[in-house]
Amino acid sequence: MSPSHTHPHPPTPSPSYFDIALDIWQKSLPSNHPDLITVFKNISETYYIMDDYVTALSYLQEILKKCQTSLPSNQALLSTIYGNMAAIFDKLHQNEEAIKYTEQSVECARHSLGVDHTETKQSENYLDQLREKYGENADFKL
Repeated sequence: MSPSHTHPHPPTPSPSYFDIALDIWQKSLPSNHPDLITVFKNISETYYIMDDYVTALSYLQEILKKCQTSLPSNQALLSTIYGNMAAIFDKLHQNEEAIKYTEQSVECARHSLGVDHTETKQSENYLDQLREKYGENADFKL
């Protein structure tokens, strides 16, 4: 018997499993059901972990579209989605887009969580980091 190997991180589920789950959820739930957001978010996170940022972004854009068209306004969720999109744009070196989406994240966080909330502060800190990283040309104001 060979020795068992331990992995420092659990294996990432195959995106195909999430695609199958998404197909089942979409067939069994109305298109505006909030649980679909969770499935889209999980798929996006899986692709992000796999460094497939373009595919991860496409799932986040689908969430954003659903939030804007068919779900009740949830500023905290929008803040998270905008923040995740900003991180992807940063990975893709699309600095203007990264800053734009981080600004939207900060604005939504301030509106839904308040200016003193931890998540609001984290978004503001990330915005400051992006502005510092990309220089003075990225000094946009909210």
